[in-house]
Amino acid sequence: MAAVAFRHWLAQPLAIGDAPVEIEIPRGQPLGVTRAKCAERGWLDHPRMLIAYARLTGADARVRAGEYRIEPGTTPAGLLRQFASGTVLQHAITIVEGWNFRDLRRAIEREGRLTQTLRGREDAEVMQLLGEPGQHPEGLFFPDTYLFDKGTSDLEILRQSRPG
Repeated sequence: MAAVAFRHWLAQPLAIGDAPVEIEIPRGQPLGVTRAKCAERGWLDHPRMLIAYARLTGADARVRAGEYRIEPGTTPAGLLRQFASGTVLQHAITIVEGWNFRDLRRAIEREGRLTQTLRGREDAEVMQLLGEPGQHPEGLFFPDTYLFDKGTSDLEILRQSRPG
């Protein structure tokens, strides 16, 4: 009978309401801490069962850090699959055509979900970090919208925006 109740629990939607919710799993955070956060928010009625299921399936070793958007109707089994697959929330930054390098750097610095590593550095130093010492930065970065995970570095966004 316990196995039937367990399977039933795994198939029941989480108590998150009618709108998507978000949760962040920091790098190195054990699944037990994430499970406790979900329970504190009222999403899981039997949080220990999530850990048991994770251990049974091996998903406890595959949970990936990042921000996750949990959609209404997600079940505990689906939540664990999402955490193990690493399907994290993506953010966007747009490089506008016509911006000069100062405009680009200002926009990157304002994006709070990027890890800032370039603040206070001269343009020449930034170009050296990009592996292009002596290159002038104006006109080198492709205007487009770039997707990133929370914690991506500002330097990585510049690398992505370099054609070729």
